[in-house]
Amino acid sequence: MPNPKAFRSDLETLADRIAEISVAKQRLSPLIDKLTDLYRMGAVKINHSAMELVIAAYLMEKGYFVDVEVPLDDLRCDVMGINGEKVIVEVETGFVPPDHALDPDSFCRARIASKIARYSQYADRFYLAAPPTYFMEIPPFLLTPPDIRSEIELRRWKELLDKYYRNPPIPLNLLRIAKLNGVFVTYVDEGRVIELSTESYIRLCF
Repeated sequence: MPNPKAFRSDLETLADRIAEISVAKQRLSPLIDKLTDLYRMGAVKINHSAMELVIAAYLMEKGYFVDVEVPLDDLRCDVMGINGEKVIVEVETGFVPPDHALDPDSFCRARIASKIARYSQYADRFYLAAPPTYFMEIPPFLLTPPDIRSEIELRRWKELLDKYYRNPPIPLNLLRIAKLNGVFVTYVDEGRVIELSTESYIRLCF
């Protein structure tokens, strides 16, 4: 059963931890209020929200105005930072629902590619965030400029996405223009983020 008091207490404990090394806790309070309200509605979970809070503090330290769970047409992005440019960060925890217990690798591969394709179009700079214990498989075509990406590779990823995203399907054109500027390796235990380029992350993981 949802327990908003426990949820808020956990985020405030995390904010105290973050405040010891970065931004003042009061700057995170509006985000805690918003996430707690969403938790009451069953729209967020604590592990996901904890990562959002750490990422928000990281962007605040860089001078961004930060919000969480921001509507984008029919989507809702996890973290948005604005400071002359719009930065969007989507959190990945590696969770696999029971329905995909027999195809977890393909499911996660498709989910990551879908997030990049759908969300990066709204951002000047787009990032994925993941804990250090979860290695994401990043589509290799993202290392290639949009105008010279392999049509064969794009269609192969499109076929994978069509197995999981049909209502609506993800247009091939979004894969052509998709971008990933880097990955935020997010250490909730320590309240910190290590930012890696896409190239560095792929080399590190694979």
